[in-house]
Amino acid sequence: SIKKVDPKLFELLNIFVDKTYSQYREFVDNNPSFLRDSKLANNEAEMDAISIKIRLLTLATLASQFVDGEMPYSAVAESLNIPESDVEMWIIDGIRAGLIDGKMNQLKRAVIVSRSTYRVFGEQHWSLLSAKLDGWRSNLREVLQVLSNAKLMAAAEPSVPVDSSPL
Repeated sequence: SIKKVDPKLFELLNIFVDKTYSQYREFVDNNPSFLRDSKLANNEAEMDAISIKIRLLTLATLASQFVDGEMPYSAVAESLNIPESDVEMWIIDGIRAGLIDGKMNQLKRAVIVSRSTYRVFGEQHWSLLSAKLDGWRSNLREVLQVLSNAKLMAAAEPSVPVDSSPL
């Protein structure tokens, strides 16, 4: 397995699967020549591209914690290790990449997150999905009951003729 053949590469791959930008930075700081030595990044442009990708993945993971809520700009800045003034650019990039959907509220300095792509869809995510589906099912039952009651009431009422003569 790759874990035995190249443990550092395995560690890096795991970072991209479900870890954060700060964990990536820690890996790079502890293994400064690994990306070049392993031919994953041959120059600064490729190093920057890798950094951008892990930041976008980190943004998606962070946004998934705020779906149907407000994600503060400060949380984004901290997670991506960027100045707060750069947050909106990263949010736009995340939306453009299809990783998140949301609206920026510049006055509140927050993003109202409506959707986020999960990097790993685990047991916790299945539970959340199940709870949402149960909620929708319950709401639909209530709507059907209201419609059924309205039909019964309409059928029970005698029809009143409408007087169409002018006053």
